[in-house]
Amino acid sequence: MYGLLIVDALAFCWGVKERPAGIGKTIWAEIVTPALVSVPEPMVADPSVMS
Repeated sequence: MYGLLIVDALAFCWGVKERPAGIGKTIWAEIVTPALVSVPEPMVADPSVMS
C-alpha cells in the first residue's frame, strides 16, 4: 500500500500498464538523479603520527 506513495514522492512521473494476459500489472517510474558532484578525498591519518 505504501509502496506507490513512495514511488509518487520520488518519481518525476510514473504510471500503470495492464499486462497482456490480464493478470497483474506493470508499474513504471522515471526518477531524476542529482548531477554528479565532486566529493573531496577522505582524510587519512598519517601512520607516522599514530602512537
